Order: sequence, then structure tokens, then C-alpha cells
Amino acid sequence: GYGITALTDYGIQQIGDSIIPYLKDQKYYDCFSKFARLCDSYVTTARTSAPVDIQGYSGIGDVPRIERKAPFNFGSNILISLIIGFIVALIITGAMRSKLKTVRFQAAANDYVNPGSLKIARSQDLFLYSTVTRTAIPKETRSGGGGGGSSTHVSSSGSTHGGGGGKF
Repeated sequence: GYGITALTDYGIQQIGDSIIPYLKDQKYYDCFSKFARLCDSYVTTARTSAPVDIQGYSGIGDVPRIERKAPFNFGSNILISLIIGFIVALIITGAMRSKLKTVRFQAAANDYVNPGSLKIARSQDLFLYSTVTRTAIPKETRSGGGGGGSSTHVSSSGSTHGGGGGKF
């Protein structure tokens, strides 16, 4: 299971790009040796620092180096977001309220209706139109691990699988 963490989609793509020339030249021993060396360096790097991924990649030769990102602090980020949202809402509603200075509260609508101007003789609901709008849900596409991390799926037996593909 640790291979899913150590070998991200980006890492699998990099390894695949490195061994394809050997496969094209039918140098299978060299291809396997390079594959084993790269897998070992990716797993070692993942265990000692963090998995090789899109962000912070500065590989040197067969041994990639990465920089660890600071952890995401949910509590303080949510609090900051709520405070900023509250301030923005106050500003917007304050601007709207300032435009309504001529309107005063009335308990009833009597001031707005002319006496005897409204006579309802008959009341009925009449359905006139129906509009149905259908929008296709776009399917998610991934090209070469563009989002970072590892893409996996869970089989019917409950095991998690991942990997990459390609042709040469």
C-alpha cells in the first residue's frame, strides 16, 4: 500500500518517460535496471522527506529532491474566512441600506393603494409555459497526473490499485 503514496501519478509518468527509450531499443535488462533504481529512489525519498510530486520538484539525475510544504491549518483558515466574509457582507448590506433612506416602515399597504381602484371579480391560476433545461455533466479528464498525488481505484475485493500506462 505504501507504493500508492511513494509513487504519485507525476512520479509514474517521470519513470515511464525515463525507461521508454530502453524499451524502444529492446534493451530490456537496462530498462528494468533503470526502473528498479528509479523506484528505489522514489520510495527512499518518500520515506525520508515526502513523495516526489508536481510542486517543488527539483530532481538531480535519478534521485529527485523535493521541498516539504507547510501543513494546512483548517481552524485558523476557516476563522479568517468567516471574519473576512462577515466584513464584506457588512460593507455590501451597509451600501444597500444607505440607498433606502427615503423608505420608512409601514405596518400596512394602505398608503400605497388608491381606494376603490382594485376590484377582483374572478380568480384562477392558468399554467402557460414549461421550460426544461438539460445540461450534460462534464466528465473529469486527467492527463499525466495533472492534479498531483496518486489516482487509484478500489476493486470489488476491497484492494486499492493504481499505476500508469503508455506506449512506445
